[in-house]
Amino acid sequence: MPSTSQILTIGTVAVVLGIASYAIYFDYARRNDPQFRKKLRKEKKRVDRSAASTKASTTASSASGGPLPSDAEIEEALQLVRNETLPVTASEKEQYFMSNLAVGEQLARAGLVLPAALSFFRAIRVYPEPLQLVMILEKTLPEDMFRVVMDLMSRDVSDSASPGADASSSSSKKRPKKSSSRRTGTSSRGPPSETSSQEWDNVTEPDASIASLSSSTS
Repeated sequence: MPSTSQILTIGTVAVVLGIASYAIYFDYARRNDPQFRKKLRKEKKRVDRSAASTKASTTASSASGGPLPSDAEIEEALQLVRNETLPVTASEKEQYFMSNLAVGEQLARAGLVLPAALSFFRAIRVYPEPLQLVMILEKTLPEDMFRVVMDLMSRDVSDSASPGADASSSSSKKRPKKSSSRRTGTSSRGPPSETSSQEWDNVTEPDASIASLSSSTS
């Protein structure tokens, strides 16, 4: 009865001979069989395309640390934000602004693209100088994450300027004008620049908050 070592030796020799035989056949077919060469070229192209697609997807995800959201996901998230009630008083807006900046910074570090972008978008909506905040975010956020923030702003402004919104705006213009003292209130929803700078007169150095965000994410 053959020993275990003999069985392993015979098995190893059989495997080596099989590999050598296949290598000889492969080389012969590659050199002499046109159909075999054609099949190899097609398979190589398929593998190259798959590798290129995987690399592009990996690069896009790694740029921001996480997968990029689809248009449908961005639109759905925007609708959820629109349904939220915005703060009214200056102190409420300051707290809302600071909270969303802090949450957005944490989510950005975790690579959660859409949740982080939504938090920064919320902060932009109540900040009296939205362009100032946008410029800082452009310098501090990953490019893909910043694009999602801008996409949210663009969709919000575009929908606000839609025919339905224009009709609502024109009908509101026909109403009697109210005194300027009533202009400090805000609706539950509006474009990113809707907040009056007068409402933030009592906010304690909001620019310092933005500066701290810039230094912590750079």
